[in-house]
Amino acid sequence: MTFITFQFAFRRNYYHKNKVMRVVLAVAVLAILAYVVAAKRFANFEKLPGVIRNKNVLAKPFFVKKAGFRTRAVEKALPELESDLNNGAALQATAALNVRRTACTSGAKVTTVAAGARMTYTGTSKTACGYTWYSVRGSFGSGYVASNYVRSASTPSRPAPRPTSRPAPRPAPATPRGNRSYPLFKQCDSRWGGNRLGSSTVCKIGCLMSSVSMALNGLGKSIEGQSSNPGVLNRYLSSHGGYSGNLFIWSAVAKFGLKYAGQTTDKNALHNAVKQGKVVVLNVRGGGHWVLAVASTGSGFTVNDPGFSVGSYTNAQVVRGGIYNL
Repeated sequence: MTFITFQFAFRRNYYHKNKVMRVVLAVAVLAILAYVVAAKRFANFEKLPGVIRNKNVLAKPFFVKKAGFRTRAVEKALPELESDLNNGAALQATAALNVRRTACTSGAKVTTVAAGARMTYTGTSKTACGYTWYSVRGSFGSGYVASNYVRSASTPSRPAPRPTSRPAPRPAPATPRGNRSYPLFKQCDSRWGGNRLGSSTVCKIGCLMSSVSMALNGLGKSIEGQSSNPGVLNRYLSSHGGYSGNLFIWSAVAKFGLKYAGQTTDKNALHNAVKQGKVVVLNVRGGGHWVLAVASTGSGFTVNDPGFSVGSYTNAQVVRGGIYNL
């Protein structure tokens, strides 16, 4: 009887231990399977966004490209090149432009080129200091320029396409203007571009004054015995209270026969003023630039632009205009 009792107890204990081992083995198998699934799930990432380390979330979620995923950092740094911009492409400055030694506004300045200056793209684009920078070379040597202020020299100026209905760049002036024509003066001309205008220079902020100087010259007006040009007019205005800080005072040229009538956003009024032979100076490029209206085309104006190589602006590109009666 004692032997039978011992044998029964031994078998029960053996089966109990065997059951526990089976449970442990099953749990181990499930853990291995879970690990394999997790490893496959996250195999595409070397780092995960927002990984918590020492109770601090990474400041910037970061993905690394692997198996077809684009990193957020790389996405942001992709150069914003024009589709037709290749190494060796000819570029043209759309405004007075600093050439920097390095791709940043804090980089040492190599030189300042005038609006219309040409240079060659050398194939490198970098994004830094709020701009995309192109590596260029020219008569100044080599350096970097902000892409916002250059365009392909082989394509027409995008901000001011010429009207397709008129093959000639300069239609004949309206009849009331007779045979009078205005000369084209560039504000960054080396003869006066570096002259002081307020706290800046004629090249940088002299578009309005240069436009008025063209009108005075076309009207045959002389300034202190000299034909009007941006250099002569700027010198006169600087010594006769013609500026308020960096701002041109419209009435400062009244002694030369230009009677300031004010400004308007009415395009019809501007067209009528041009046709009547009045001097009209147009505000364009979102309000940041002034040009002299030469003639009305109905859909826009042909102009003398002191800062850009542009011969016309559409009505939609004109913000407002200042009018002088004669």
